[in-house]
Amino acid sequence: KAEDYPLDISSYEDKTKVLVTCGTQLPWAKENLLEQTKQLAKEHPECHFFVTLGDGAKDFSEEDVAPNVTLVSYLPYKEYIPQMDYVIHHGGAGIFYQCIEFKKPALILPHDYDQFDYAIRGVEAGIAFQAHRNRTEEIQAGFNALLDARVAGLNKVLLALLIVWATDSGAYLFGRRFGMKKLAPTISPNKTVAGALGGIASAMV
Repeated sequence: KAEDYPLDISSYEDKTKVLVTCGTQLPWAKENLLEQTKQLAKEHPECHFFVTLGDGAKDFSEEDVAPNVTLVSYLPYKEYIPQMDYVIHHGGAGIFYQCIEFKKPALILPHDYDQFDYAIRGVEAGIAFQAHRNRTEEIQAGFNALLDARVAGLNKVLLALLIVWATDSGAYLFGRRFGMKKLAPTISPNKTVAGALGGIASAMV
């Protein structure tokens, strides 16, 4: 429940607010993410960074670990992403689509699994930048580019990623329901003609 995570960000209205997360998994990545955020925060005193550890099993806690960095145990995305200006995340499916839903530009630091794929999609669609999770200078450059792109009107291209999402979702749903004939079995055995047509139709809608 949102009331279980009472982070009050009203006192940061004069700051650019940035949510930083690597989800509820990847425990080995949390410490590095926090350290990278601290380095980024030094270069951007106009921003306040909220780093969530993604641990909803513990009682809520918050701690100011730097002048403009707050570490919290957990934050529910649906309640807090709308209050942020930017998001730095790991490229998980959940946070990826939440950023789309709430129209929040993102810097993606992929760690594992399909996160690299989501990062590429975000970059290609123009609604995100990507950096290596361990390269401080690359993260700095990516965040600077994110700020510059927002000023130039990054939100205008959100439609592009919505089309990507609609295509993938439509292809999956139509393929599961009507897919019989394989599209290219030697190249991608799970793709079907019905799925391809469903993806195209969904994107057009």
